[in-house]
Amino acid sequence: MSGPSALVNVGKAIAARGEKLTAFYVSNVEFYLFVDGSFSRFVTNLGRIPHADNAVLIRSFFGRVGLAPARRGDNSVSQLQTVDDLLRGVAAGRVRMYSDLAVR
Repeated sequence: MSGPSALVNVGKAIAARGEKLTAFYVSNVEFYLFVDGSFSRFVTNLGRIPHADNAVLIRSFFGRVGLAPARRGDNSVSQLQTVDDLLRGVAAGRVRMYSDLAVR
């Protein structure tokens, strides 16, 4: 997801169809993108994809971030964030580590 071509090519395909991204399930991949130092490249690539004003990222947190699960016994939490909110947060320096995604 943070390489030089995958998201870029997805964006080109979406644009060629005259469509816009409305939802993108990222699961917990951002955790690994922070670990390997490629989160900023992912965000840059994401920003190049044509997207609707209300396009959302769907992410999952698995017990590492300290978010309380919705039900006792669950070990994960899902969260929605608009693409534009993420892009603005990164540009403003509010997203510096994975846990920043959980405490917006």
